[in-house]
Amino acid sequence: MKEGWSKKKRVIVIAIILFAALILLLFGTQIALWLNFILGNDVVIKLSVDWESLQITRGEQKKVTFEGSVTTNPFCSAACSSQFENLAKGITLDEDSFTLRPGLSKSKEFMLEAPALGAGYGLYRFTLACHGVNSFLCHTKEEPITRSALVVVRYDLSDNEKQIQVSLKQNLLQAMEELESLSGLWLSLKDAEGKLQPTAELPYSMEQIDGEIEQAVQDLQRLQSDWQSYNFFVAAQRLRGVDIKRLRQHILEENTSLSALTQRYNSLLQNISENKQFLLSLDGTSALAERIEWINNTVQYLQEAVTLFTAPGSFEGMQKTIISSQQNISALREELKIDPVRIAVQTDLAADALCRVASICAAHPSIVERVKEEPELNESCSFAAQMLKTYQEINATLFTNETTDVTEAAKNIIQNMTNAYLDLAPNITFLERKNITAAASSNTALLVPALMKHIPVCELKVVDINDRIKDIIKEMLMNLTPLEIVPPQFSLNLSFPEPALRCCLFGACQACCDEGCKSTEELYPIVFIHGHAFNKDVSFEYSLDAFHQIQEKLGQEGYVNAGAISVYTKRDTPPAEWGVFRAPFSIKASYYVDLFQTPENYVVVQQKSESIDTYAVRLKELLDTIEYKTGRQKVVIIAHSMGGLVVRRYLQIFGSEKVDRMILIGTPNQGIVGDSLDYCGVIGEERECRDMDAGSVFMNKLQSQKLDLPVYTIVGVGCEMTEGDGDGVVLKENGGLKGTKEYEVRGDCDKFMYLHTEMLNIERYPQVMEIILKALKE
Repeated sequence: MKEGWSKKKRVIVIAIILFAALILLLFGTQIALWLNFILGNDVVIKLSVDWESLQITRGEQKKVTFEGSVTTNPFCSAACSSQFENLAKGITLDEDSFTLRPGLSKSKEFMLEAPALGAGYGLYRFTLACHGVNSFLCHTKEEPITRSALVVVRYDLSDNEKQIQVSLKQNLLQAMEELESLSGLWLSLKDAEGKLQPTAELPYSMEQIDGEIEQAVQDLQRLQSDWQSYNFFVAAQRLRGVDIKRLRQHILEENTSLSALTQRYNSLLQNISENKQFLLSLDGTSALAERIEWINNTVQYLQEAVTLFTAPGSFEGMQKTIISSQQNISALREELKIDPVRIAVQTDLAADALCRVASICAAHPSIVERVKEEPELNESCSFAAQMLKTYQEINATLFTNETTDVTEAAKNIIQNMTNAYLDLAPNITFLERKNITAAASSNTALLVPALMKHIPVCELKVVDINDRIKDIIKEMLMNLTPLEIVPPQFSLNLSFPEPALRCCLFGACQACCDEGCKSTEELYPIVFIHGHAFNKDVSFEYSLDAFHQIQEKLGQEGYVNAGAISVYTKRDTPPAEWGVFRAPFSIKASYYVDLFQTPENYVVVQQKSESIDTYAVRLKELLDTIEYKTGRQKVVIIAHSMGGLVVRRYLQIFGSEKVDRMILIGTPNQGIVGDSLDYCGVIGEERECRDMDAGSVFMNKLQSQKLDLPVYTIVGVGCEMTEGDGDGVVLKENGGLKGTKEYEVRGDCDKFMYLHTEMLNIERYPQVMEIILKALKE
């Protein structure tokens, strides 16, 4: 009995021990899992798509497959929902709910096809949202996280449609060009007909041809609309009904009738126009007194010719008067041109004569230079007056009792030099070569007054054309233009360019973006750069979820949620394919991933133990990838915590050419100190923490940075830290940055939730989102 009881007792003890061990194991596991959760391990979503870019021809269908999975505590499950959207139409095509467990995946397949008409781009998005489900061994925030994948669809015409399009375009362009040519010619003919109507006898009325042109234009306008909307079959049928052949025949017959009259009209008009311009240019100028009457008579004569030209009647009645006026003005023009040269040359002769008889010489151009320089009349007269004064002063100093007539001697001196001038410039028409018939005198006192008579005396008057006649000439000059019957460059404002590729988004369609979109600030993509991972063992994917709420809110503001990229994001899609849409994108990016190439493949490796300098280099690769995806010249960066230092170091190394502005949230711009620094390396990466040390070489280099772009800093305050006020991780005074627009967000901290990370929770701190939106609009 006693031995049986002992056996029973041992069994009970062993059972108690086993039960206690089991309880310890369960609670130990729970505690370990809870600590793992506290350190940041929660649900991580992985989402992939087999095609990010598809090309579909009308009538064709293509399949796209999305596959999602979760990484979490092995005792956890994730409640998930999926949504497949046609962003082009702004509609949801599919919704589903399911549960995912670690190690299992969910696939969704969809068939995509081109719209009924047109060519362009469509955009689809698959979104997977999951949250952990709390249980005894599963600790989770139960906050949903999402991953999104975009699929760009380039849809095109079928081969048959393309052939019809090519043929139709040739016919449309031919019809349009011919109609433009005929319409332009007809406008010129109408203008000529209006001026020549008294003598024109034409085969058709203007109203008849106007009606034919108007009908043809209306027909082509309808075709233009059909062409742009890809209704090629309808357009081809309508084009056959456009009757341009008959219109061409009628207009060409009109052209033949008017051509001869127009040529005669333009010839006479050219003569009148040139003469009017010349005479009007004389008004207010100076001329020799003997020319004034000639000028006035010529102006009146021209006014009569212009009046005759504009009066109804045939050309024969006006032609004689206009030609006579032209001859008169040509002679006047020549004399006015010669006057300044003649006076200057005659003064030169007098100057040379004085130099010869009195050895008093005045400098002046040579005869060849004088003719070439075409002096002004006032200059020539001024020179003549100056030479006359010189002669008078010399003559006043001379005295003689002789009375010998030296007129011929003076003429001989002048003629002798004239002959010398003609030897150098034989084409001077106002100088005459003569033989010298008398000997020259050497008596200076007698020769000076005799030579002085050869100095030209200018009597200048201002040309003053009668105001009434001048106004008439000016007015008629404005109204008289040559008649052009040669078909001018004329446009009906019709065109048949390639129908624009249509890029539809959220139910609105418009022409796809061109090169101009590259530099459009409103279309710059937003790039989210995460901060320091508090747990070095947590997947980089978890860091991407920090901006979930902000990215969702920006989606409501028109930013297309493009999910996330990293340096391993492939460039196997056409460049700038996202950039065809006239909307900005928001993209989460991680610098915690590197890519190693093997002979067979690429290997993606999580790299969290690097310096911030290394992360800055990876950031450059990220921005290059985003530029490749979007085609935009710049991005807007929103960075959290250490991510702000990564961005600043990128700017310091590579410059700000690709960054429009940046918003820094909780960034330790002056480094970290105290408890934040002491505990940083315990759960985080040591190199990152060493760089963020306020006294580090890295921070010292960063403080020499000069920012040349708009920067906004959001600093958290309200958490009492050992060293002072801050956000629980970064001191207030270490969060600011000189030369930036600084904002403070007040909050609080508890043992497990710091304001430093909670600032990204815009449901709790909506002012953060307000600051971001304000910064984006400035």
